[in-house]
Amino acid sequence: MCIRDRVLPTGSLALMLLLGTLSGCVSMSPYRLRVEYIQAPRGVDKPSPRFSWALSDDDPLSIQQAYRIVVSTDSALTWDSGRVESNISMNVKYAGSPLAPNADYAVQITAFGDHGFGSANTTFSTGLYTKQDWAGAEWIGAASTETSFLLRAEASFTSNVKRAVAYVVGLGYYKLYVNGQKASTHELGPFTTFSARVYYDTYDITDYMRSDSAHAFGVVLGNGWYSQPSVNVGMPSLLCRIAITLEDGSSHSVVSGAGWQSSPGPVQANDIYDGETYDARLEQPGWTSFGFAPRSAWAAAKSVAPPSEIVKISSHAPIPPIRIAQTYSPIAMYESSPGGYVFDFGQNMAGFTTLHIPEGVCSFPSNISQLHAEAVHGPPPAGVYHHYGNTKEVNTFLSRGDGAAVRYTAQFVYAGFRYVQLTGYPGVPEFSTLEAHFVHTCLLYTSPSPRDS
Repeated sequence: MCIRDRVLPTGSLALMLLLGTLSGCVSMSPYRLRVEYIQAPRGVDKPSPRFSWALSDDDPLSIQQAYRIVVSTDSALTWDSGRVESNISMNVKYAGSPLAPNADYAVQITAFGDHGFGSANTTFSTGLYTKQDWAGAEWIGAASTETSFLLRAEASFTSNVKRAVAYVVGLGYYKLYVNGQKASTHELGPFTTFSARVYYDTYDITDYMRSDSAHAFGVVLGNGWYSQPSVNVGMPSLLCRIAITLEDGSSHSVVSGAGWQSSPGPVQANDIYDGETYDARLEQPGWTSFGFAPRSAWAAAKSVAPPSEIVKISSHAPIPPIRIAQTYSPIAMYESSPGGYVFDFGQNMAGFTTLHIPEGVCSFPSNISQLHAEAVHGPPPAGVYHHYGNTKEVNTFLSRGDGAAVRYTAQFVYAGFRYVQLTGYPGVPEFSTLEAHFVHTCLLYTSPSPRDS
């Protein structure tokens, strides 16, 4: 028997989830739940986040008569709106107890319609609201003047990790590693008026830390827009807090500052417009893992100034990150000049490429370059036509020459291109030598049926 038009009782998170299963027997149901316009966001830094939802009903003429929103942690109810007589389903503001920073919340939304009610659940986590929430984290940079460099720190605990969240500002661009694995999921980064506002990203890194008590954290920094010559706010820098809760109930923070070390990395040059130079001979295997024995090139990271004394640090949560949206294989490849090969990906795009070299091919040091372009001078064997004026859009890979297999993806640049002219490859490349990645802001696609988005 369906439950009709009855207000749900308040209770724990477990009870909320149980009651949510009762909605299957009724016609009206909320779905596509959003918090600050994002599905299950992490790092929300609004004290009163807004909730939105879409509605499904077997009766196309049915409308929402009322709603109820319940917000809870694992241990406490923080807000129960009660039944609110309203057809509003967009931007309903949270109006409960103050939300704690760095905390996880569950949300149940119930919609009441002409023929009954239905419920659905989602989650969100809060970010860092104030300077104090950063737990003493400092802005740090390289010990010398590199435009791309490595930063690392280690930490050990007496109990296993129950929850771990990383809050990271990496200017200009960065990659985050935890215990030898890449933990950041974005590409590139935002452009802002850096002296006024910068954004932090939020990552749940619990799964990278759950099985060990000793941990290593690594960050690679590149110029991005922050240190690009036409903007040039300052040298690449990092602000980071890793908030950790252990199984024994204690809380800890690993923050950027004293104890972090820096070293030059294999990225020798990087510029948004000109491209990236990567020297594989400078790689340091294991530098993102616990127990790494630093070489002499490592030194204490340097404390650096923030972008300005008035800069506001905001969560990037309401803005979807840039990610790889699609990967293309070439549709054609031909030799345009002795040792020069043109790859045609059949699609103009903004993005970058991955270079694949099989084991045994690079048995001697090679200087392999990729020139990106949107056009060619004519039919094969014509070379590419690069028409961006002073911008080079060239990525260069310097191999170790030890015969090891290579998989190199540019980290801190992108180009507008359909064609890539490859030179310096040791031998004749194959179609699989290059693949192209189309990148853009990770927005959901929409369609006539909202359920398809």
